[in-house]
Amino acid sequence: MGSAEEKLKNMASTAKKNVKVFEAKFDEKVAHERRKAKEAHAKMELHQAKVRHADAKLAGKQARGG
Repeated sequence: MGSAEEKLKNMASTAKKNVKVFEAKFDEKVAHERRKAKEAHAKMELHQAKVRHADAKLAGKQARGG
């Protein structure tokens, strides 16, 4: 009976370990996705700033007639 209990405890420990490994991998994946989203947002803001600058430059040329 003792070996059956031991096997059951080992199986439970293995299952807990697997859950912790899965959680760690999931957290890592979420962090990676957040980082990618932040980078995409920063690139979008840079693009918008360039568009505003080009628009202002063009508006200045049109105001001068050139």
